[in-house]
Amino acid sequence: MESFVFEHAHRFTEKEHVRVMTAFSRKPRARTRRMAVLLVTAGLCLLSHYTLLLGIILLLLTAVGIWLPHTIPGTASRLYRESKLLKHELTYGASERGLWVRGPDFSGWAAWHLLGHWRIRGDWLMLPCSGIPPVFLPVSELQAAGVFEEVMELVRVNGIAYDGEAAEYARATASAAA
Repeated sequence: MESFVFEHAHRFTEKEHVRVMTAFSRKPRARTRRMAVLLVTAGLCLLSHYTLLLGIILLLLTAVGIWLPHTIPGTASRLYRESKLLKHELTYGASERGLWVRGPDFSGWAAWHLLGHWRIRGDWLMLPCSGIPPVFLPVSELQAAGVFEEVMELVRVNGIAYDGEAAEYARATASAAA
């Protein structure tokens, strides 16, 4: 493997962080569409006394679905608000030796074999490692720097695809490289 170093700095907004971290509805339009369908269905159910209870339940579930992500510990929104690191600009990096995150009063490095379940959301390659916060690398900048294939080779060897989208992406890049 050829040696490389890639580094970039980024400050996430809460909305951006939630979009990258959330497993469901990676696209805001899909979430809005799903919410609209639920509300229309609930409204139609309210029109008949036979389905009134179902309509009320659907409305309550919709309200809970909107409210819960902001209040339950462990959700992306709450993690962002409680994080002392994410509100600052952080420098994320990767080389053939490992991954790192640096920020004000913090520096963390991990070898590639500590990589966990990686994923791609939009333009972000998210690389969670044991012992440090997740490393976020923009796919477009990796490609522009000419190191995307080297990074993906290390990701495929050391990590586990989080979902079908990541696994499909790994297969496509592996077959394109072959």
